[in-house]
This record gives sequence, C-alpha cells and structure tokens, in this order.
Amino acid sequence: MTEYASADELAEGDLGDGEDLTLPSGKKVRVRGLTRYESMFSAKGLMDSDGVLTDIALYERRQVVACVVQPKLTLAQVEKWQRKSGANGDLKVLMDHIKALSGRGEGADKSDPGAAGDD
Repeated sequence: MTEYASADELAEGDLGDGEDLTLPSGKKVRVRGLTRYESMFSAKGLMDSDGVLTDIALYERRQVVACVVQPKLTLAQVEKWQRKSGANGDLKVLMDHIKALSGRGEGADKSDPGAAGDD
C-alpha cells in the first residue's frame, strides 16, 4: 500500500535555510531560492495585457527582499543598491544565484513536465 504525504508535510517547505554567497565586491550575504508563491508574487501587478513585465526593477527588488536571508533588506534598500550597482556587479551575481537556487537558472530542468511521478 502506498503511503501518501499529509497536507502538513507538503506545507513544510523544502528550501532549507539558504547558503552563504560571496559577491564580487567581497561582501557576503546569505541567500535562498524563491518559493513558488514568491516567484508568482514578484510579478504581481507588473504585467501588461501581453504578459510582458512592465517594471523589471521592482520585480528584481521583490525577489532580492524575499531571498536574501542575511542581511534582511527592504524594497527601498534594494532600490538604492540597484542604483549604485554596476550592470554586471553584485546584484547580477546575486540574481543569477537566486535563479539557480530556485531551479530557474541556465541549464535548469525544463523538460517534460509530465515526467515527474509518471508510473
């Protein structure tokens, strides 16, 4: 007989407590991947009728606020950082790392979505 997970077990989450990341500037942060909810929420209200993001900067700020565990940052602090960071600097490296931890980075498994659990 197959034993299924309980609803509480499913809601426990699977992100862990994050990992340390040393940025190109030498500064260190603790970062984790996005939850599915955070991934969807970060785009909330930012899509035009064609599904195109209209405010990529706010989209990025929401993701940084959600995923940087240490130090905790506000949207205003991340915006200030965005305005001071080079295009390929610390924030780019951080965002690439968040994408990888969230399973959305380059090389992420995006194949047959029906394959999981097919028995």
